[in-house]
Amino acid sequence: MHYSRSFSSWLCLFLFVSSTYTTCPSSKSKGDESGASDGTEVVCLQNDDRSSGHTKRLESNPFEDELRSLTSSECFRTVTDDAGEITSPNWPRKSTDHLDCEIDIVVAGSRRIKLKFDQFDLIGGEEDCTNGTNYIKITDSLYDRTETICGSNDGFAWTSDGNKVSVVFKAEAHANLHVFHATYTTAEKYGCGGTFLNPFGMFSHSSPTSNDSFPADVHRSGVNGSGGVCELLFHTSPNEKISVTFEEIVTLCDGPLMLYDPWSGKYSLVCGTYNDVSWTSTGNELLVRYSNGTTRDITLAYEHLSLKGSSEPYCQTILHGSTGRFSSPFRPTYYPSDPECWTVIHASLGSIIQIIFETFSLGSKNVDGECTGDYVQISDITTNHLDRVCGPTYPFTWTSDSNEALVVFRPSEDPHSLPSYEATYRTIPRYKSGDCFQFTEEVSFDILRSRGFPDTLPSSQDCRHLLHTIPGKYLVLEITDFDLGDDIPCHTQFLEITDVIMERTEILCGVQPDFVWTSTSNEVLLRLVTAEEATDGRGFSLAYKEIPQPTKQLAQSDCKSVFDQASGSVIYPLVTGDDCSAITPCDCLYVIRGSPGTHVNIHFSDFVIDPYFGGDHPISIVQILEPSAVSVIPSVEDLAETEQGFTWTSRLNELHIRVIEYGRTQGIRINAGYRPLELEGGDLGDFVYLTDKHGVFSVPSNCINANSTVCHVLVHASPSERILISFDHVNMTADECRLNSVEVTDLLQQDTETICSDQKNFSLMSLGNELLITFQQSLDGGRIEARFSYVMEHRPPADGQHLVLSESEGEISSRAPNSEIALPGGNAEGRESSVVIVVQPDERVVLRVKNLFLASGGVTPSVVKRGVFWGRQVPISTPVEVECLEGIKIEDLTTGAEELICGEADHYSWTSATNAVRMNYNISSSVASHGFRATYEAIPRYDGFFAVLDDPTGFIPPSRADGNYTPNTSNQWLIHAKPGDIISLVTFDFIIEDSPQCSKDFVKIEDQYSGKTTTLCGSHQTVWVTDSNEVLVTFESDGDGEDEGFIFSYEIIPDRYTAADCFYRFASESGEFEFGEDEAETARSSGANVFCLFIFEVGSTQRLRMTMSDLEMRDCNIAELIFVDAGTYRHTEVCQLEDTIAWTSDLNGVFLQVLSLQRELPSFVISWEAVDRASPTDCYIALNEEESTLQLSSIQSFLDRPNRCVISINYKPGNRVIIALHNVITTSENCSTSITIEDSVSGRSSRWCDLSPGQNTWTSDSNEATVTIEQSDTEQGITEESKLYFNSTYRAPKSECSKTLTDERGLLMSVGFPDHYPSNQNCSVLLHASRDQRIRVIMQEFALEGNKSDCGQTDLLKMTDLSSLGITAACGLLQPFSWTSSGNELLLDFISDTSLEEKGYQGTYEVQPAIRAVEDCNTTLTGDSGDFMLPNFLAWYHLLPYVQCNYLIQVHPSQKIILSFDDIDLFSNSDCSDTYAVIYDVVTSESIDICGERSSFDWTSSGNEVEIRFETFAPRTDHKMAASYRVMSRDSPAACGEYLSFVDSSNVITSEGFDDGRYFNDQDCTYTIEARANQIVEITFDHFDLEDSEVCQYDYVEVKSSSAERGSRFCGTRSSFPWQSDDSVASVTFHSDHLITRRGFTAHYEFISLGEITTGCNQNLTDSSGNFTSPGFPSSYGYNLHCNYTIRVEEGKVVLITFDHFELEPDVECKFDFIELKSLPDGRTVRFCGQQSLFNWTSSTNEVLVSFSSDGSGAFPGFAASYTAIKKSSSVTTGGTEDELPACSEKFVASAGFFSSPSFPSSYGNSEDCRIDYTGAPGSKVIINLLYLDLEYEPSCEFDYIQFVDVEADRRSSRMCGQAKKPTTWMSEGNHVTIIFHSDEIVQQGGFYGLFTEVPTP
Repeated sequence: MHYSRSFSSWLCLFLFVSSTYTTCPSSKSKGDESGASDGTEVVCLQNDDRSSGHTKRLESNPFEDELRSLTSSECFRTVTDDAGEITSPNWPRKSTDHLDCEIDIVVAGSRRIKLKFDQFDLIGGEEDCTNGTNYIKITDSLYDRTETICGSNDGFAWTSDGNKVSVVFKAEAHANLHVFHATYTTAEKYGCGGTFLNPFGMFSHSSPTSNDSFPADVHRSGVNGSGGVCELLFHTSPNEKISVTFEEIVTLCDGPLMLYDPWSGKYSLVCGTYNDVSWTSTGNELLVRYSNGTTRDITLAYEHLSLKGSSEPYCQTILHGSTGRFSSPFRPTYYPSDPECWTVIHASLGSIIQIIFETFSLGSKNVDGECTGDYVQISDITTNHLDRVCGPTYPFTWTSDSNEALVVFRPSEDPHSLPSYEATYRTIPRYKSGDCFQFTEEVSFDILRSRGFPDTLPSSQDCRHLLHTIPGKYLVLEITDFDLGDDIPCHTQFLEITDVIMERTEILCGVQPDFVWTSTSNEVLLRLVTAEEATDGRGFSLAYKEIPQPTKQLAQSDCKSVFDQASGSVIYPLVTGDDCSAITPCDCLYVIRGSPGTHVNIHFSDFVIDPYFGGDHPISIVQILEPSAVSVIPSVEDLAETEQGFTWTSRLNELHIRVIEYGRTQGIRINAGYRPLELEGGDLGDFVYLTDKHGVFSVPSNCINANSTVCHVLVHASPSERILISFDHVNMTADECRLNSVEVTDLLQQDTETICSDQKNFSLMSLGNELLITFQQSLDGGRIEARFSYVMEHRPPADGQHLVLSESEGEISSRAPNSEIALPGGNAEGRESSVVIVVQPDERVVLRVKNLFLASGGVTPSVVKRGVFWGRQVPISTPVEVECLEGIKIEDLTTGAEELICGEADHYSWTSATNAVRMNYNISSSVASHGFRATYEAIPRYDGFFAVLDDPTGFIPPSRADGNYTPNTSNQWLIHAKPGDIISLVTFDFIIEDSPQCSKDFVKIEDQYSGKTTTLCGSHQTVWVTDSNEVLVTFESDGDGEDEGFIFSYEIIPDRYTAADCFYRFASESGEFEFGEDEAETARSSGANVFCLFIFEVGSTQRLRMTMSDLEMRDCNIAELIFVDAGTYRHTEVCQLEDTIAWTSDLNGVFLQVLSLQRELPSFVISWEAVDRASPTDCYIALNEEESTLQLSSIQSFLDRPNRCVISINYKPGNRVIIALHNVITTSENCSTSITIEDSVSGRSSRWCDLSPGQNTWTSDSNEATVTIEQSDTEQGITEESKLYFNSTYRAPKSECSKTLTDERGLLMSVGFPDHYPSNQNCSVLLHASRDQRIRVIMQEFALEGNKSDCGQTDLLKMTDLSSLGITAACGLLQPFSWTSSGNELLLDFISDTSLEEKGYQGTYEVQPAIRAVEDCNTTLTGDSGDFMLPNFLAWYHLLPYVQCNYLIQVHPSQKIILSFDDIDLFSNSDCSDTYAVIYDVVTSESIDICGERSSFDWTSSGNEVEIRFETFAPRTDHKMAASYRVMSRDSPAACGEYLSFVDSSNVITSEGFDDGRYFNDQDCTYTIEARANQIVEITFDHFDLEDSEVCQYDYVEVKSSSAERGSRFCGTRSSFPWQSDDSVASVTFHSDHLITRRGFTAHYEFISLGEITTGCNQNLTDSSGNFTSPGFPSSYGYNLHCNYTIRVEEGKVVLITFDHFELEPDVECKFDFIELKSLPDGRTVRFCGQQSLFNWTSSTNEVLVSFSSDGSGAFPGFAASYTAIKKSSSVTTGGTEDELPACSEKFVASAGFFSSPSFPSSYGNSEDCRIDYTGAPGSKVIINLLYLDLEYEPSCEFDYIQFVDVEADRRSSRMCGQAKKPTTWMSEGNHVTIIFHSDEIVQQGGFYGLFTEVPTP
């Protein structure tokens, strides 16, 4: 591009005609890259090089000849040429001959004169040129403007206003140098303008039509005009410069504004718009020329720059290039004294200047930061932005606001020997401010925000803003709420932050967490770029402030470091040598930067500050600073002492370390590693920084909201501190770490404790000074609630005397150096040692202290007084509290519970409530024997309720609610006493659920020191005495039962009893101890009043029988002996001489107290023996002489049978016990009800089982006897009149017909059966089985008086289920029936009156395994109707490997049950062995199996109980089986020849006489059954037993469809089998001849809708040969088919079936689509599926059932088969002759198939001999996989076995029996295999099944 013609013409007006100037190269038009921000500037320079002040002449100068013609003699002259030169006389030599000259220059009136002095040296009069004689005076004649100039300078310009100039030269001859040289030219004068001579002023030009605004003192020339050119001349004295600052320039490029420097000839053409730009002349004049028609606005200010200083060239510089370098004079050597120098840097108007001071060491500062010596002043000439810099300073930058900068160097008169400075500069495009930012000034910082924050972000912006502070400082930026839109690409919308000196740039976009950004120097450039369209970004807020940089020392070039790497190390000192003096410190700064969103974590492994002892100089310190722009007081900590290893984590992403060291002798040494601490959560995370010395924090109230997932809490303490954090609770909604967790990390050790479940209160102690707690929860269901408190405490030194332990167990000792953890344990100076034990949050700590011997103060005994002790007032001494001179203080850090112990103790434990314990102890090192040894152990914390009890007495639980305890209870109580104390616990009202090994509900009692443990359940009353001062009582109950509960009482036995020399304890079950003179003497040594305590304790189910002999006691007034039951506090005092004393405790503990007030102790021998208290339900009663009568019926235990009660009767020693039992009746032959009386001393006893009514007496040998009364549940011995005196008992009569039967099976019959039972019978028979069993009664015959429907006023049999308390009465004449109990006991009460007697009843009972109650699965249904289904909705159903559901339907014995199955779909394998249902008639033992998919059908029972058992080894939630039932009276079936239809209620057909055992001769009965039009009839013959014949010609049943020409005829004995009609009407004809009869038949029928049947699917084939196919063959068969093909050929033949095509859905278990072949009636079922080649199958009988089933997917072509009748002896395939096979045998040909034992999966029968013959394709082999085996075991397999025979190779496998744990594989050599199965006459088991497969021979 190029300028237009008008602009080129205009340009010519601005160019001087003198050839000493050159034209500019072709300029670029507006819009091209020209360096201007929004306008155009063209800068042109002369070809002259005048930097030295001497003109370099050009050969082409047209004025040269004329100038040379001038001579020094021409002193006075007039010059009229348009160009020329003037000089001093004799120039260039010294002018000495002329002292006064004048030269006049006169040119045309329209022109002005331009003088340019390039040499000027006139010595003298330098101040004002008026007193001297050496000067020139220049006068402009137009305005009489005169200027006198003298001295020396490098040159200057002088431009006239008019056309005439007079130059007067005056010089004295004695001057050394008087020379000058000047050239002049003329230029056109323009129509308007002026000359500006004042030192400063302003000018404005507003528009083409307005007048220019000239100051009054301006020499005006011309007038304003709309189209004229104006010229402004700015003139000053020769040694000054002109600086013009334009506030605004607006000019068109058709007439640009020109800036011209007359001295240098440099000019600039400016068009466009500019603001705040300046132009500084290189000489003393500046010319501004503009067009009045194209220049719209000019606003300028001008001033004269007096840049004084050295006139040396090196000290005055004007720089114009785009880059350059400058420095202090003579660098790198030292600069001279007092050379005030200046440098002007000029850039194009559209540019600014960036100066980089690479080195700077100049002068110094005072305490106020002011420069006191040499300094450099940097200023922007346009804006007067100014900074003064001095001292050693780190590299810095200085960026101008506009296009000109001035650098002034001002040294003092006595400069330091410093290297001064060196700098580079560059010009860069002026920053576009745009409309991006808004600013706010605060007190201590400034804030810059994006425009529109916090609502919107400006669009289409590209703005830059420079943040600047004075050199010597750096900037800290803190950016908050940064949101530039999370879906905007970074290249279209971002914030760019640039450290100007380092040129380090960080680009941020999207959404960022709050972060800090610290510059390395004093300038930071911000650039904001936004997208063209508005976005959802909110912008940002940026606070910034200046921070002083560390003081730089000359030798410390490396003492400021920036760490940008992700991780690294910080080491101090960086250099060796004594760089730091005692006066001037080393001042080092380390800046560690992390990316936004991270935190800097630094680990100080070495931190040493040696103490400084020299002088009063300041102390060296290390400062750790958290940079912040908004904090008035930044987070800083001054460290002046050596610290242990510690960490410091920044709040945001930066951390600063500053080292101020005075003198290297102090020796600060730092070694630290840092890393980024990247916290999870991002935008959904919160970060909280806690630094208070203590506080409380809660989640979610203090952090985490509905949209957040993570809360990080950093607790930060000083390096000399550590942190104790205590959680009140942690509650989580999900017990999964992926959903919620709490992590507590010690940042010093990097140890993390993770909590992913609810926790009670617990504490953690840090080893370092920082803890990071992270609460993390998922928005997908995880929520956390937690609250913790924290406190910072002094961190003890790591000197071995203060430890923090976290192992689960350990040892602590104050005096054992070789222990696991050796601790010095304090010292004589009283220095304290400590141990902190912190285990897992779900644990607590048990401390066990032994060998405790610590000094304590004296004990002052009180007066002797009588106190209460175990219900007895005894004299005791009460000591006052003691003072611990040495001691151990134990504290639970969570709860604050603490205890101070000292003195002596050997068995002391202290159990914390939570997981953290502290031991502080101070033990004098001057006494070697003082100290202790302790161990600790972590034990699980209790999830339930926990309480600590330390009162002297109390109860557990402290208060008991009425009623039973609730299931799933978890309670724990810790009873704690002082060292030396022990604790006695007593249970009473203890009744909780009993279970083997107390595996359900239980109470566990554990001594915390010794570990002695007892677990209780059931009913108890027991005593438990600890070995030490602590006992833990735990109560837990499960969810399946509840009971009354329990109460413990406890009492703390003080150490004044247990610590005495007269304390004895015995825990063996028997023993003897002699308390003689030696023991008495030892006891007497304790004082005048002696108290001895003996504790005896045995098992919880025992009591103690104490016997004392050889007792010597002189005086009961001064000594006494007391037996105290430790549980009931029953006691007996002994204070007289006795030969033998017997005393039996109520419970299992006895205290024997011996007291002497005058040291007179008795002597005695005490023996003891443990006596079992038998069942926990036993009652125990202790009687003494004050109770002479006991009404036994008033004791509940006697009324609840069965029971056992022990009565102990104790008299004073010397008495006998006479026992009388009154009206206690026992008549038990087997002593199930008995009375046992025993003498406690002699052991003589009597056991009575046959006491007669009346009174029985028994006299003891000693003072104590026990009476044990036991009652069975059927024989009551205690009546309302039963009493215990001391004189009688009697025996109860024996019942004749009532009994308890406990055998597993037996016979039941009424009295006199089969004859009539007698009248007035009242017999009870209790059938009792184990708790995991039930009882089934089957009555074969039942004939009682009465109507079976009303048994109210007649003889009856009442059957009571003692578990459910259900009662059923049976009477009258009933068919066989059954009754099954729900529990393990069934009570049969037979009652007859005085009227008619009948035959009675006869039956059997059998004990069966109980069916565990499972809701909706194992259920008993007893109503008249109901329904049931498989529990597919249960969540556990498909998770189990095996599921069995049992449904028992139980109705009245006079009824039967009709089952209606609506929906059956049981996915199973081919033989229904993995999933099936069995319907079982309890009375008849008949059953049917169901598997696969089946349509609706009905089934009617014969008896009154039906069991439906569903079993699956492949649980699935899509198994379906739903049914309803209803009851029907067991009335007579349909009559012979009756017409039956779908409206009839009866669906049973029975041959007449069936119930009597035989049908009649000569019967011909035809039953016609009609279904609805859309139904067919299915008849199932449940029992079939007719006379057999070859073709059924004698007795038979014939069934026929109405549309069929012939029917199907059956005879003989058959198992249950079905038959289906072809249409809706079927007839059943029963015929018998006149000879042989059998039992007959019974059948039931049901109607099946045609929609459930596939046409052509069910077929009855009776021809001798035929064909049948799958539906649709050869096309695909349909889905959900169930087809039956019944083939019946004549008697004496079998059926050969040949499958010509066979292609079904393949499956290894054939559980989807399959064919089953079965020889009727009792043959095995064989299943086939997949693709088979041609194969044959031969039945074992003349009738075959072929069943075809398909599921709901994967239909295949199907099969095509043919059949033919052959003789039984015919060969099938092999051509050989076979003997007739047994009924359980099969013979077939196929490529693969299954085989199994008869009736599998039910048990096989006895005496089976089966042969399964299989022939494969010629040349093939056979592989047999025996998948399941369960046969009777015998080592040689002689009883039941299976064996494989390879027929061709004549090879047999070994016999196999027993149970196989895994499948067995066997391969034949040929293609013919026989499987032999044999069972003997007893023992039936599960059987076997397997798979055979044909494989080709290789």
